[in-house]
Amino acid sequence: MLFRSEILGLVLMGIGLVLLLALLSYSSGDPSWDSTGPNVNARNWIGPMGAKVADFLYQAFGLAALAIPLTFFLSGWMEWTAPKRAATKPETLGIFLMILAITGVLSMFGPDKPRYFYLGGFVGRLLVYGPGIGLVSLFEIGRAHV
Repeated sequence: MLFRSEILGLVLMGIGLVLLLALLSYSSGDPSWDSTGPNVNARNWIGPMGAKVADFLYQAFGLAALAIPLTFFLSGWMEWTAPKRAATKPETLGIFLMILAITGVLSMFGPDKPRYFYLGGFVGRLLVYGPGIGLVSLFEIGRAHV
């Protein structure tokens, strides 16, 4: 069973490293799922798939997307060095909620019309400015009743 934990740890760290390289070499000119871009070939270090994954992660989570490879790498490191300790469901939920909270905070500080992507991605934009569920909507409801 120890061998399985070491393999899983190395795979998770590898996924984290590949995602980090894809995010660091992101170019808005690369062809992706939502744009063709001026570049004919992807200049992403991971290739066309890396360009598409990086574009999706930046569009969805903004700069908080950089926490995702870190999470994979740290999970792999913990699995590799301490295989008997598994992440519990509350810890996993806490990491997910932390990434969501970072997207919301980044959305509050970003420009209204960015060049490439919102700092908090569309997830953060929805959490802060979303109709009916965003923080701005909740504060407007309270202000209307005062």
